[in-house]
Amino acid sequence: MGAWFQKYRHPLLALALISVTHLLFVLLRWHQVPLHNGVPVGSTDPDPWLRLTLVRDWLTHGDWYDHVVRRSNAPYGGIANHWTRPLDLVIALLVKVQPSDVELNLRLMRAALLLPWIWMSLMLVGMYRLVRQLSDVPAVYLMASVLVAAMPITWNYFGIGNADHHAPLAALFIWVLGFILSPTQTPRRAILTGLLLALMLWISFEALILIGIIYAWCGIAWLKGERTGRILAILATSVTLFAAFANAIERPMGEWLMPVYDSISVVYVVILGLAAALAWFLDLAPPLGSRGRVILATIGSAVLLIVLHAIYPLVFKGPMVMATPFAIHEFLPRITEVQPLYHQLPLAALALLIQPLTALALCLLPWLTPTRSIYSPSRALSLLFFLGATLLLFIAQQRWSYYLYPLTACIIAPFLASLFTPEHASQRGRWPANTIAHLSANRQAAHRLPVILLLLALPLGLGSLNSYADSKWGNKEEQLLAKQRESCYLAARQLLYGGKLDTLGGKKSVILLAPTDLGSEILFFTQHRIIASNYHREGDAIEYNWGADKITSANELHSYLKQRKVEAILACPTISAPKDGVQRLLVFNSKAPPWMQRVRYTLPETPLSSGDDASAILPAIYLVH
Repeated sequence: MGAWFQKYRHPLLALALISVTHLLFVLLRWHQVPLHNGVPVGSTDPDPWLRLTLVRDWLTHGDWYDHVVRRSNAPYGGIANHWTRPLDLVIALLVKVQPSDVELNLRLMRAALLLPWIWMSLMLVGMYRLVRQLSDVPAVYLMASVLVAAMPITWNYFGIGNADHHAPLAALFIWVLGFILSPTQTPRRAILTGLLLALMLWISFEALILIGIIYAWCGIAWLKGERTGRILAILATSVTLFAAFANAIERPMGEWLMPVYDSISVVYVVILGLAAALAWFLDLAPPLGSRGRVILATIGSAVLLIVLHAIYPLVFKGPMVMATPFAIHEFLPRITEVQPLYHQLPLAALALLIQPLTALALCLLPWLTPTRSIYSPSRALSLLFFLGATLLLFIAQQRWSYYLYPLTACIIAPFLASLFTPEHASQRGRWPANTIAHLSANRQAAHRLPVILLLLALPLGLGSLNSYADSKWGNKEEQLLAKQRESCYLAARQLLYGGKLDTLGGKKSVILLAPTDLGSEILFFTQHRIIASNYHREGDAIEYNWGADKITSANELHSYLKQRKVEAILACPTISAPKDGVQRLLVFNSKAPPWMQRVRYTLPETPLSSGDDASAILPAIYLVH
C-alpha cells in the first residue's frame, strides 16, 4: 500500500482525483439543465437562483450599482439585496465566454454548473499549500483530497449548480490560513493576506469575524513578546486600504459614506481603519514587559471601542440591526444553516463532529502525549487556535462548516499520510508511522482499517443511522408534511422550469403569492411578481407571506390578499401553515371559494404525476378575482 501511495507524489495527481471527476459530472449535466426526465438539475437552494437573477438584471440593464430585486415585494417596489459584485463578475465572465446565440438564462445556468468546480479546485490548491507546510510526505495531498471527498457537508456549498458565495469564501479562507500559518512572515505576504481578507469582506460581511480571529492570533503573539507587531500593522493597513477600494468600487461616490451594516460599506472601513491605527500604535510603542503590553493593548482597545461607538453606535447591535423583528426572531431561526449545531439530533451532531474532534485531538497531542504528536507544540498551538475558533462558530451556526471542514481535512491529512506511507524517510521513528512500519503489509492494513472506519465510514454511517432512526421513531406527522412539501415543491419546479407557468389568466405578469422557498425560482423562470423570497431584508414581505398561510377563513384571506393586490396563488404545504389554513386545504382539493378559479395543468410523466408515490402532493394554483 505504501509503495502505491508513493507513486502519487505530485499534488496535481491528487487534484485530479476530485477536480477532474467534478468537471466530468458538470459536463454530463451541461445539456440537461434545467430539467432532466422531469427532475430539476442544479441547486434547489433559493440563493443561487436569486444570484443568477441579479446577474441577469445587471447584464440586461447594465447598471453596476443597481442591486434591486425586481418584481419582489409586490405590489411595492423591489428591495435592494445586500450581495456585492465580485461573484457576479465571475458569473458574468462565464456567461460571456459562451456562444452569444445561446439563450441568456441557459448560459447563466451553465455558468452555475461550472462555479462549484472552479471554487473546489481553487480550495484544493490552497489546501495543498497548507498541508505542504505541515508534512513533507507525498501522500498528504491525496489524503487531503480523500478527506474532502468523504465529507458530505463540504458538498452542501460545492454541489452541482450552486452559485452562492459560500464556496469562494471557503477557498479564499484556506489560502489566507496558508499565508498566516507560514513559518516566515514578510510584509509582502501580509499585504497579500490583507488583499484576500478584504476580498472576502467585499463578498460577505461575515468575513469581519474571520478578520477579527486572525488579528487576535497576531495580537496574542505580540502580547507573548513575539515580533509580530509590524506584520500585524501592515496586514491591518492592507485590509483597510483594499476594503476602502472595494467600497469605492461597489457604491457610487454619493454613497461612499453611507452606513450599511449587512454589506461592505464605510462602517467596515472605519472599523478596520481603527484596528490598523491600534496595530501601528502598539508596534511603535516603546518596548514593554508582558504586563505593560497587556495594559497598553487594553487601553488601546477600549479607546477603539469608544470611538467606534461615538461614530456608529448601531454597529454594536450586529449586522442585522436594520432587519425587522420578524426577520430576526421568526424567519432566521427557521433557516437550517443559521441554526446552532445542538439543534440537530444527537446522532447527526455526532456524525458532523467526529472529524473536527479528531483534528482537535491531534492538535492536543503535544500536551497530552508528546511522544505521539505529529506536530510540534508551536505548530499544534496555531492549528488549535484556528480550529477551535471555527469549531465554535460551527457549533453556534452550522453554516460556518465551509470554513471548519477544509481546515479539519488539512490537519488530519498528515496523520493519514503517515499511516499509509510509514516507510517514508521523514517518518522514521515518528508516530504513528513507527507503530506499524515494522509490520507486514497485511498487518499494516489491519491497523489502518479502524482509522479509516472512524474518519471516513463512521460519520456516513451515523448520518444514515440518524436518518433511519428519525424515519422509524420520529414524528410521523412532521415526516409526512416534509414529504408532501418536498413533492409539492418538485412539481412546482417542473412547472416553472418547463415554462408552464409563464402565463396565468392570460397574463405574462401577475402578482403571485407563493411559498418563499420558491420565490427566487419564480423570479428567474417567469415574469411574475412575488411578495417575498427568503432574504432578511424582506422581513415585512415575508411576514405577510407567512401570515397568508395561517389564515383559516376564506373571507378573511380574500381581504388579506387585497392588501397586496394578489392576482394568483401557488399553494403548497409550507412549514408555517396550520392544518386548517385555507391555502393548505386548497392543496388537498377542498372546495374553493367563489372568488378563486382553479388553474389546470399537466406534469411530465414521472412517478410524481402518475401517483405512484402515496405521499405525492401537487401544488394548487388559483386565480384570484
